Amino acid sequence: MFAKRGKARPARRPPRVNRAARCYHGGMDAESAYLFCHALLRDAAYQLQLPGDRARLHRLAFDIMEQLHGGRAPEVPPASEDDSAARPHATDRVAAELAEHAALAVDERGQSLLPGMHLLYLQRHASHCARQFRLEAAARSWLAAASLLDAEQQWAALRLAAHSLHQAGRSQEAEPIVSQALANARAAQNRRAEGSLLELLATIQRELGLPDAAESNYHLALAANRESRDRRTEGIALGGLAVVYQNTGRFELARRTLHQAYEIHRALGNRKYEGVALGNLAITEKDVGNYSASEQFYGQALDVQRETGERRHEGLTLANLATLYRATGRNEEAEELLARALRTLRECGDRRGEGTALTTLAVLYQATDRVELAERTFADALLIHREVGNRRFEGVTLGNVALIQFNSGRVEEAERNCRRALEIHREVKHRRFEGINLCDYALCRMALGHPAEARALWLQGAAILRELAEREIHERKRKAMQRACARAGIPPLDEGGP
Repeated sequence: MFAKRGKARPARRPPRVNRAARCYHGGMDAESAYLFCHALLRDAAYQLQLPGDRARLHRLAFDIMEQLHGGRAPEVPPASEDDSAARPHATDRVAAELAEHAALAVDERGQSLLPGMHLLYLQRHASHCARQFRLEAAARSWLAAASLLDAEQQWAALRLAAHSLHQAGRSQEAEPIVSQALANARAAQNRRAEGSLLELLATIQRELGLPDAAESNYHLALAANRESRDRRTEGIALGGLAVVYQNTGRFELARRTLHQAYEIHRALGNRKYEGVALGNLAITEKDVGNYSASEQFYGQALDVQRETGERRHEGLTLANLATLYRATGRNEEAEELLARALRTLRECGDRRGEGTALTTLAVLYQATDRVELAERTFADALLIHREVGNRRFEGVTLGNVALIQFNSGRVEEAERNCRRALEIHREVKHRRFEGINLCDYALCRMALGHPAEARALWLQGAAILRELAEREIHERKRKAMQRACARAGIPPLDEGGP
């Protein structure tokens, strides 16, 4: 059943056992003991041990591993909502093994020989995984930690599990976890927890294309934040609410709300969310045509994100800055930024951000006449948008694909994708792209022999673009419409009947 140490091949030795084996216990030198030839034999020998002996062996293994990695790790704050609250410690790289040994160190009476250590090292493993952008592993450990807590205490662990899943692009799985934690917080009448969970729920709903639900929950979150005097989460919720305003075309309201959020973060010294607010201010200024102010805000956001080591937010900001470069004719610089953004977002496991950056890159290819490459890149982006439930960018991508199809003579395919894009834009209240794609859809209907319907669609789209003060886009669409009408031999759609 066993092989003598001298006859075993060195390659079979488990590397972690070699270090621990130099420790002595009860006069035995483990270096001169036996190695198992097969995992099944090891497991059989393990099962032959009495439960009490097994528990003591797990405690021994735990003690040895902990000592070899710097001793006991610090406690994780019990109601922490931020992975960074658990500062790195040497035990973090073996935290999963320590948690498992602690879980199995239970005697015949069901009493833990290492009370509290299973929870401690689950929390530390979750935080370690989050720092390494192993977000799904982090979520699993936070959920396991939550299962060891009572309903009143587990909300923070559940929130962190949901947050990790959300960052990994699995928002649909995160939403029910937040809802469970929110129900527990309300049952316990914990308004601070309720406000924090409502903010995360609203953010998930916003990114799943549910702007009305998101806006409502941001307002509920703000009421709870103010009642519980949670200024940090109030600033985060204001920033999220501003993004809803921004996404639904209420740019001035978005700008004011973002400035409120920024002032709170700056007063609290919350540099991470200062950077987030600056990045969102940059987007808002670009959307209203203030390119100089936008570029200044992007530069400030990147400075903060690099200072704080926020790699994921840096990747998102680089991708957004690329859209400004493209709008101001700096296409080569935009393409370089997008390549850097994609590398960073992939390193961070941000599938949603990766999909958004791919759509931006495809638009750049489209604008620089690399049409085949653009269509392939849009297809890659579309797969990710559907995987992560990013309805807003699914609509944007479908609309751009439809334009490529129309320009290459595939009018029926273009019409189908325009119609699908419009359904999504209306669902998520993306007014800007609703206006853009109504104009494109009008040209599809005209090419298919429906000029009266085309005129009505064109006028609806043009009215939305004028309402949003999108003069440059309106003029570009108007010129495209005039060229299409000239080819069809009919008057322009904004100049009278067919």
